[in-house]
Amino acid sequence: MSMKNTIFLFFLLFSVSAFAQPSNATKEVIEGKKYYVHIVESGNTVYGLQKLYKVSQDDILKSNPGAEKGLSIGQKLFIPVPLVTVNHIVKAKETLYGIAKRYGVSSDSITKHNPSVASGLKVGQQLIIKNVDREVSEEPLFSETDYYVESDSSMTITQVPVIQDSAKVSWENAGYAPGDKTINYTVMEGETFYSIAKRFMVSVDDLKSWNNIKSTTLSKGTVLTIKVSDEIANEIEFGDFFSKDVAVQNVKEYPVKDTYKIALLLPFFLDKGAEYSESVSTLAAEFYMGAQLAVDTLEKLGLNAELHVYDVRNDSLTLKTVLNADDFKNTDLVFGPIFADFGPIVARWCNENNARMVCPAQSIVSILKNNPQVYQAVPTDATLMEGMAEYLLNNQADAQLILIKSTNEKDLVLYESFRDAFVNSEYVGERPKLIETTAQNFKTFVKSSKKTVVIYPTNDKQLASSFVNALVSAGNKIDEDNFSFYATKDWVNFDDIKATLKNKFNFHYSSPNDLNYSYKKTEAINKVYRIKYNADLTKMAVQGYDAVLYYAANLFLGIDHPHLIMNNFQLNQVAPEDGYENSKCFIIEQEDYELINVGD
Repeated sequence: MSMKNTIFLFFLLFSVSAFAQPSNATKEVIEGKKYYVHIVESGNTVYGLQKLYKVSQDDILKSNPGAEKGLSIGQKLFIPVPLVTVNHIVKAKETLYGIAKRYGVSSDSITKHNPSVASGLKVGQQLIIKNVDREVSEEPLFSETDYYVESDSSMTITQVPVIQDSAKVSWENAGYAPGDKTINYTVMEGETFYSIAKRFMVSVDDLKSWNNIKSTTLSKGTVLTIKVSDEIANEIEFGDFFSKDVAVQNVKEYPVKDTYKIALLLPFFLDKGAEYSESVSTLAAEFYMGAQLAVDTLEKLGLNAELHVYDVRNDSLTLKTVLNADDFKNTDLVFGPIFADFGPIVARWCNENNARMVCPAQSIVSILKNNPQVYQAVPTDATLMEGMAEYLLNNQADAQLILIKSTNEKDLVLYESFRDAFVNSEYVGERPKLIETTAQNFKTFVKSSKKTVVIYPTNDKQLASSFVNALVSAGNKIDEDNFSFYATKDWVNFDDIKATLKNKFNFHYSSPNDLNYSYKKTEAINKVYRIKYNADLTKMAVQGYDAVLYYAANLFLGIDHPHLIMNNFQLNQVAPEDGYENSKCFIIEQEDYELINVGD
């Protein structure tokens, strides 16, 4: 079977992400490095600029000493232009000079990373081109099958522009305390627990616990203590935080192979014993069956792959034994484990053994920090709220938008993620107003004569039930044809809320997937599944099929869009040194007692 050349990361990463730097942003070259020049406007925050330019907050702050203390209207900021690596396929009549000019790099740079060009170029030859301006790499120079892009984790962090006397940059004003494995971070205007937690990839609960904060709000100037994990602390030289030419983590390159080794780490509990769960064991078996179907499909696409399956139970000792066994060596791609707590163990092994890892279920978000080899296949609940906010901005901007703040502190991260995305996401025109209120007061703003959308980001079953009862008691004040409400995916399983009421008030939610058995593609795969296993297709089996098919097809075959059943993986990388989270959110509506995808 034919084998395509392997890729470092796939074109999909960039084709599905909207690079949103303003078209009027000018650039400057400082000490050989390119920067966008941004003039601060009212409402700008570092978090918002990160979203706008697709550059990490750390890189923005490192390039603009003093910005950590807050931004001022009219302030001039230097935003590093991200550099990427392009895998270029040589075409007929192309020359080394022409290729170098097209990508804005030197011929010497191309020769350095591709010694074979010394003997001349050949049609079909692959060239690795480093340090390419991301905007240049995005120009439609070739078809999608001609080149692929990776975030260049081997590059050196952009040098700090000489904006102020470097002698003034100290640990005190930088906010870092060397040696104690913590960060003292000063809250800037507009920042929230959620935005700060997301930046440092920690949980909101940890932030509040470390700082003994019980309030749900933050004030500008508050100094937060943020703990850094031992792994990260050992990998980062804190003293070099503001130094020049600090190298990011070591580059990982993945060789082309005739046969790839794929491992599934699943909790089968084959010998039962302690912590055995029949339901968990069943889920593991279903995921495996779906994964096996995916391998069959991949074989037809031209991939030679060995699928190795391991029973790791719910036990870190068992997991470590599997990882250290000779049989596990030379594994190229790992799926699992299902239990999020054990994810960091696998991520560490993959980092040390040049393998890649896919978290097939929701995992700890910090697992992505400083590890570009990790892929999170299921969006977090916070990411689903961000997707909902962007959907409403683009599709319901003419409605009265009411955001309810839950009284359950656990829902704070959901509330803040929606609000931050609504306020900071790129939007053309006058941004619609967002009314923020409580469950007790939201009816004050509802008018039967005006189109109204209520957003209630809570996973609290009791609060959800009380809210729906309030809708019922509102009576004629709510025009059912002019009203809808948006909540979390957990509401689907709140059985005490009658389906008739969800239907009546036009219930919507943000989902990580869209499984519909009436789709032709679902019917087709279900027939194959029944023949092979004499059973009906389950959601976990579909996840196994979609995840294994997608990541193996992309990473090993360079296929951007394999035909998936319920997922549409869209990968988002917060910073070049971090892993990737699936950011695709499906907006589902209950209509005539059916769940309908209305977001695509």
